[in-house]
Amino acid sequence: MKNSSAITLTILAAGCVNVAWADAIADAQIFPACGSTYGKKLESRVFTMPRIGVETVAEIGQTMIATYKTDVMAGTESYAFSLDQSVQLSGRSYGQDFTLTLFPLKVAMMPGAAYRAADYNFQYANDKEPRTGLGKPDVYLTMILPSQEVTVKVKIGLGQEIFPIGNAEILKTTQCTITGPESFQRELVYSGVVKGVVSVSYREFIGNMARPAFSKEFQFDLSEGNEIGFKGARFKIVKANNLGITYQMTKNLD
Repeated sequence: MKNSSAITLTILAAGCVNVAWADAIADAQIFPACGSTYGKKLESRVFTMPRIGVETVAEIGQTMIATYKTDVMAGTESYAFSLDQSVQLSGRSYGQDFTLTLFPLKVAMMPGAAYRAADYNFQYANDKEPRTGLGKPDVYLTMILPSQEVTVKVKIGLGQEIFPIGNAEILKTTQCTITGPESFQRELVYSGVVKGVVSVSYREFIGNMARPAFSKEFQFDLSEGNEIGFKGARFKIVKANNLGITYQMTKNLD
């Protein structure tokens, strides 16, 4: 799966990096690219670059106009619990008083899941040193919803002692964008000019893969006028030579 950032980089690799393109890219990237997890699809949007009415320059082989679709996805929610300093808990089990010391920690949590504490001491009142090895009971942290309360469970023999220790923090991610396998991208690429005849290549992509049957080259004679129309797009040629083309888009690709 490709994300919106990957598509943008693809366009820039073949496109002209200038103010017009940078502004258009900023318009497109209203949400960050999705990570490995995200919510349901909210909508699809189509972006076209560069901006209409802005004079733009492209060298031979660079993209003049590009349009692509991206899906806006709902963000995700996760939970995290942390202790910034050590916490000591006291209890009684099998007729003996004990202390449990939890050292600073930070753990990502899911409702109902148990997380084994990695760094802690357990000691009975009559012990000279904290328990180690098989004598050290297992300690787990769990969280319940909707309260987000985190409890510490100390498993001692066949029983367990439970202590409330705080509440987990909810972490929300913003809406994000992805570009999936079905995403449709189109672009016009400047191929050069010979005796006033401008050559432009048209290419289509599905999921960032070129569609050979939809890659063609067209020529436009500037002696018949400096405005070019192609698949709904309209752009005026300011000048064209072997170094590049200066143009202004007046209408997007349909």
